[in-house]
Amino acid sequence: MNISVIVINFNSSEYTINCVKSIIEVISKNLIFEIIIVDNRSTEDELFYLKKELKLTEKPFKAYCQL
Repeated sequence: MNISVIVINFNSSEYTINCVKSIIEVISKNLIFEIIIVDNRSTEDELFYLKKELKLTEKPFKAYCQL
């Protein structure tokens, strides 16, 4: 892995989505990277929206939730 980016989310899925999309646009195609989204107990609606918009079940995305 060349680069790991950690993004924190708490009921701010629109900002998180824009952030992730910007990261993908800026990172060089020659780099291997991962984006880790750490959710800090957002509402279920927020998590659903994030998963839907970013297709979190597909690589390079990983999602972790704080319990």
